[in-house]
Amino acid sequence: MKKIMICVISLFLLLSIFILFYFINLWAPDKLTRSTDLSSESIGGFKIHDSINGLSFKKRYGRPMSREDNDLYDYYQWKGGLETASIRSGSGKGAIIRFIIAGPVGADGAIIDRFGNSLRTSRGIKLGDSKKKVISQYGKHYYKFFDDGSGEYAIGYVDHNRGLKLEFELTYDSHQVDKIVLEDEKVE
Repeated sequence: MKKIMICVISLFLLLSIFILFYFINLWAPDKLTRSTDLSSESIGGFKIHDSINGLSFKKRYGRPMSREDNDLYDYYQWKGGLETASIRSGSGKGAIIRFIIAGPVGADGAIIDRFGNSLRTSRGIKLGDSKKKVISQYGKHYYKFFDDGSGEYAIGYVDHNRGLKLEFELTYDSHQVDKIVLEDEKVE
């Protein structure tokens, strides 16, 4: 009887651990992923925490084409298909905490050319590149997640030491990069 009880308890503990890791991987897959060095990662020569108010950023992108207020951050659309999220107030006001590269959009907000953005990551990945090319540049230590609503999935890299995440949304059919997001790991 004692052996059966020990087996049942052991099985219960193993099952609990499995379920815990399953749900962590489902809701926060980046937490279990090995760190990738993203220290030199930039989009268009700019890094996370650079300011949209900086002279070099203004010179390159000019004035924003549009602004979307969010409870936590200001989202801006810039020429060339770049979108940023920046801190709204305080001493860090204007600091970029998220870069998004997507296809250029028209006046109605719809993507005109799915892979027509020339912006690249620091390792040369651009929209339209293959998943295989992403992995060849960033390595095998990535996490995956799926978005059932959009028909896309993503792979992502995390630099736990620097608090950075880099995600590549991919099309289901051709496995081409459809969107690139570089962000501070703490962004909500």
